Amino acid sequence: MRKNTSGFTFSLTTLGTVALIVACSSNNKLQVTQKGNGADPAQSKVMACSDSLSPSVKRKISNKTVSVCENAEGAPSTAKPVATEFPVSYSVEKEDGGKGSRGKVRLTVNIGFTTTETLTEKQQELLIRDFTNVCGADTQAIFNRTNVDKTPLDLNLNFSLVDGNGDVFGNPSEAIDQIVRIVKGADGSDSVWVLDQIPSRPRFYPQGKEADNKACAAQFPADPKTCIWQKRHDLNVPACAAFAKRVGNSLGIVDAETEANTCGATQAALLEDAAPAAGSASGSTAMIPGAQSSVPPYAKPTPTQPGNDGSSSFAKPRLGDGDFLKRAELNRKDVIGILSPVCPSLKDAK
Repeated sequence: MRKNTSGFTFSLTTLGTVALIVACSSNNKLQVTQKGNGADPAQSKVMACSDSLSPSVKRKISNKTVSVCENAEGAPSTAKPVATEFPVSYSVEKEDGGKGSRGKVRLTVNIGFTTTETLTEKQQELLIRDFTNVCGADTQAIFNRTNVDKTPLDLNLNFSLVDGNGDVFGNPSEAIDQIVRIVKGADGSDSVWVLDQIPSRPRFYPQGKEADNKACAAQFPADPKTCIWQKRHDLNVPACAAFAKRVGNSLGIVDAETEANTCGATQAALLEDAAPAAGSASGSTAMIPGAQSSVPPYAKPTPTQPGNDGSSSFAKPRLGDGDFLKRAELNRKDVIGILSPVCPSLKDAK
């Protein structure tokens, strides 16, 4: 790829359009009730770790590795995923909560998209904006629901386009925590991006579907924007659920059992370059006849109450993609795993 374009980095907290997302998602908030009358030793350690962080010091975590199942670069969707180890990198800092208030622990992850497509500056800007407003906002909401041991979390995602070396266009010195490969495709007349690095290879529709947009314009001629946004969001739920899990992997949150099972099974094949089958909501779930189906991370098993076995609904999702995005949250084990690199006292906490 030629370095002939400028890089764009968008923070979710700086985009005014997120206000619309919040308005549409206000009923999705899940209140987390802490049980017990007093702080147990692990809870005390988590709170002490949070309190020890300084609002003026950002700590970079880069000494961890995780193993997740993903498709090898360039492999067909029918191929078995392979266990891939990659370094975990993110930043931790404390937000100033103000007088009498506990500040949130802010987690920052810089995501770099890499593609073989040559994109203009405007195309880069639109891709990052659209992904930030849809999947980025959904992922952030999961972390904002989490308040473990009186330690509220705040996730800050920054997206950029990077070249084959992982350098941000126009700013090779900018550090990227995780690279996600994306492949340009089409679903009829609709543009899609396939998240190639994630085993299920879900499709992201940056502008939704043309048919949905026309239907919204016909139904709400005075102001179709809210309808169009909701249709686009619903269409992209599979991609956003898969991406949220990928961000969790980048923070070191991995369900080892599911990952092991996924690597041992044949992935369901996707009709990536064909129009969706009749009756299918989108091409993202179309199956090639005869393909063996594994149990993917976001299948729809028998629902159970998240966390009733001590695991988080984030690390071990038991819900369909939509409910996962609305209800998933981190538990103590997840938070301890994220914060332990900056607080050695947490390494033995459970």
